[in-house]
Amino acid sequence: MILIDTDAGIDDAYALFTAFTAQMHPSFMMTIVAITTVAGNTGVENATRNVATLLKAIGRQEVY
Repeated sequence: MILIDTDAGIDDAYALFTAFTAQMHPSFMMTIVAITTVAGNTGVENATRNVATLLKAIGRQEVY
């Protein structure tokens, strides 16, 4: 199981998308189960909104 902690600006949003895409490969043995957000490249409120938007767009709302 994988927990990701991120500030989810555009660069991290792309990395999250890539991680979820890699997770679909049969040889990927881990599951992303949670994402936490912190301030960094953007504020924590915006980072949280970015992650929620990405999860909705890729159909992975079960990830918290």
